[in-house]
Amino acid sequence: MLAQIDEVVLEVDSNVEEILEKFNFNFTKINRVGNNPTYQKINGWEQEVSFSGHFVLKSLDELEPLKDVAKLGKPIWFIQKDSHFEVIITELSTRKKLFLKSGAFIKQGFDITLKRYFK
Repeated sequence: MLAQIDEVVLEVDSNVEEILEKFNFNFTKINRVGNNPTYQKINGWEQEVSFSGHFVLKSLDELEPLKDVAKLGKPIWFIQKDSHFEVIITELSTRKKLFLKSGAFIKQGFDITLKRYFK
């Protein structure tokens, strides 16, 4: 298992091309008269995890449960080999590529963005 988002398991063969993890440590800039600006730490920190990948000759229906959960706006569990925490789905986009003359497509891409949820 590469990762699990709620009930959807992404395996290594799911063609996940990239996992991006971002941290934001929330500083505010304070401008000072006659001096250089300074920075002050505010609040906590934020974590965002993004997945990009594609399915070839597979259906993106596997992502439908995530669309349904995202519409509810409720936190879900994100599990990786070395960590697990609650997240909210902030973005889920899909794209279709490699069309046949019949209009059917062979390759479908997806992007999923999760933000860590703190209680």
